[in-house]
Amino acid sequence: MYFINERKSMITQGSTKEKEELLNWEDYKKMDFTQKVIMKLSDMGMLKFVHRKALKDAKYRDYVIPAGWKVLPVFSAVHLDPSVHPNALHFNPWRWESDEQICKKLTPFGGGSRCCPGFELAKVEVAFFLHHLVQNYRWEVEEGEEPIAYPYVEFKNGLTIRLHQNST
Repeated sequence: MYFINERKSMITQGSTKEKEELLNWEDYKKMDFTQKVIMKLSDMGMLKFVHRKALKDAKYRDYVIPAGWKVLPVFSAVHLDPSVHPNALHFNPWRWESDEQICKKLTPFGGGSRCCPGFELAKVEVAFFLHHLVQNYRWEVEEGEEPIAYPYVEFKNGLTIRLHQNST
């Protein structure tokens, strides 16, 4: 989460609010960089996988999935495909600059008819949380907290951090 401290002014850009003031919809619409950070965090493994059961034999490319078998698609693996996302392992929130990228190449909330109905609400809540986090706290990641899972992000101890409230 180093990028938030590094980019604090960008996450809180457009906001003329004092720390104690509540954010509103107009503030949210100005949080362009924050939206890109949320998309990047989402592609890193917010949703690990889903369970799907083949109701009948299904063919996928050269494979046949027999009826009754379960399939576990790992959505975050899509975001690591270098043919879709160059330098996929590099933390780059600007990857999600265009609507085309978001609509066609971001899958943590599903897509098409299976799109999560809470997608937009989740983004608003995370944006407001990040805003207040960077405004009011600083933090340190505990020693030894490195990602251990692939293709989704997982930490040995759940990403333990120490929070310190900023003095006012």
